[in-house]
Amino acid sequence: MAAPDLPAAPPSPASRAFAAWQLPVLEPAEFHALGPSHGHVLGPEQARYLLSFSLLAPSSHNTVPQAYELDCGGDRIAIYLRRQLVLPESDPDGREALASVGCAIENLALAAEQYGISCRWQARPELGWGDVTPSPSDGETCLGELLLASAPLPEQTQRADKLRAMLERRSVRAEFDSARQLPDAVRSALTRALEPPIRLSSFESAQDKFAWAKLDELAMKHKLEEEPFRRELGEWLLPNEDGDRPRGMRGREFGFDDRVTRELSARLRGEAPMPVDQLASLARAGRIGLCSASAICVLSCADASPASAIVSGRVFQRCALAVAAEGFVCAVHTAVCHVPHARAMSQATLMKSLPPHLIFRLGVPLHARDGQRPHSARPELTELLTTSVSGR
Repeated sequence: MAAPDLPAAPPSPASRAFAAWQLPVLEPAEFHALGPSHGHVLGPEQARYLLSFSLLAPSSHNTVPQAYELDCGGDRIAIYLRRQLVLPESDPDGREALASVGCAIENLALAAEQYGISCRWQARPELGWGDVTPSPSDGETCLGELLLASAPLPEQTQRADKLRAMLERRSVRAEFDSARQLPDAVRSALTRALEPPIRLSSFESAQDKFAWAKLDELAMKHKLEEEPFRRELGEWLLPNEDGDRPRGMRGREFGFDDRVTRELSARLRGEAPMPVDQLASLARAGRIGLCSASAICVLSCADASPASAIVSGRVFQRCALAVAAEGFVCAVHTAVCHVPHARAMSQATLMKSLPPHLIFRLGVPLHARDGQRPHSARPELTELLTTSVSGR
């Protein structure tokens, strides 16, 4: 959701929950000094350094649902989904969680590439939707593994820029400058980011943007009318002064001040009365954000498998980092993908073939301060390493 025009929120508090963003950018010699790898591609400390970049990837509601198993002796890193972090009301089929893990995989592979390590993703062949739906258990579902191999080092300036881009990236859920057109350099960057079987459709006309915005408003209004969805959203909307919890969304990330954040969270959870017009205002905020975009981008795929959902996340993260290099930011809009009648309407009228898989808008923040909103919190990396890790 996009934020209304509210007082600027304070910066993130200094705490361990935000320490991930202070990761230093190592020179290749410093990275290799983290070894030795004993004849293998990657040593344990090197792997943990690269996984720290993976930790910075965006995720739905900032759930950070991934986990990792290091097998440096086997030159592989297995990737897991923690199903207790798949949200039953916002993400009942697990599609958003898989896209979130895809973003994390892309960050990991991109970071490794900067230090002369290639990562080939191999999805678990038998992975099905029943393996990734929400579950209250503490079990972890293996999604696949990254197979590691030595590769040439990229050019020095390019290497530093790509690593810093992951550290500086943030989702900006705010109104964009509607006068900014999408430059050809951004269109080219989006094209280069694609990977089969994912397709990208871009909508730049005012008519198309308004059509997507109205569908998003319709879908978001439908979801907000569901009490379990509202309660779940309120539980993940945290007070700005909460500097400890490593997951969840602080109100300042939407531009909300302390009072608005506390009141809205309590109302969504049903602990305070909700004004008649507030739910409509929340749905309308998304419409305003979409109409203000330079472009609305939609990822789609004929293959509706969990494996393709992971690839869509990788493509999205690639797009987000590529357009950031051109001074653009993005925000994801998920409601249309989860409300059947809105999804069907978009497929029949705007997509004309495949249903939308992941929708995001691109632009430049209308107010410069919105582009500098604080980062989200992150758990410590040790909490994402599976119990089978032996440190080998």
